[in-house]
Amino acid sequence: GGGGGVVGPPLSITTSSLPDGYTGVAYNQSLSCSGGTPPVTWSYSGFFPAGLTLSSAGQITGTVGYAESGNVIFIAQDSSSPRQAVQKAISMTFHLSLAITATTVAAGHINAPYDVAIQTNEAADSASWKLISGSLPPGLDLANATTTQVEIAGIPTQTGTYKFTVQVQDTSTPPQVAKQDYTLVVDSAFTITTAALSDATQSAPYSVTLAAVNGAPPYHWSASGLPSGLSLDAASGTLSGTPASAGNYSTAITVTDSAS
Repeated sequence: GGGGGVVGPPLSITTSSLPDGYTGVAYNQSLSCSGGTPPVTWSYSGFFPAGLTLSSAGQITGTVGYAESGNVIFIAQDSSSPRQAVQKAISMTFHLSLAITATTVAAGHINAPYDVAIQTNEAADSASWKLISGSLPPGLDLANATTTQVEIAGIPTQTGTYKFTVQVQDTSTPPQVAKQDYTLVVDSAFTITTAALSDATQSAPYSVTLAAVNGAPPYHWSASGLPSGLSLDAASGTLSGTPASAGNYSTAITVTDSAS
């Protein structure tokens, strides 16, 4: 008579997919298999996200620094004789972690329009913005929120130094959250509140009145680099006339108050 060997069940990788990861966030996932003769040793071939390691026991750990995606060929080999080896391609994707890119905001002036955008590093999924601590200067609010930015806008009504924290959260699973601390100073500086001049048309009448706040009236206005045909009234700050030529002009506006 003769003896017979014991043949184990076929080795198979049972992990069908791996969850997405995010840059800068620790990743920890296990691969699994069935059949074969334990212990099973794991390895990979070709692409594998930089920053991760795969243990011989099938544990994927580490932190990825760059957004990337691709198929990883995972290989499982058991301890039978002869050894069984199987492989499977599994997609791995790492997204850029949500972050607020602006770390500071510009100073504001009392009674002067203020509008500063705070942006994220990518378009989030239905991002929601909110103030989670501190307070904005009176007269300012978070406004015009989109998936990539929110504006701090309004007209400050009180001087001072204001500290606050802004948070953005998306609808990914699990949701990503980013926070940023800010300090916004509102002063009483004399300032021109006209932020831009509307376009003019050659040979057509043009008129716009400039504005300033926080100075001691009366004001004296002056300008350099005006298009031919336009002039600035020193007392009223009205820029008017009929442009003689088409073109792009860079105009410097200066206002001086009664305290010079």
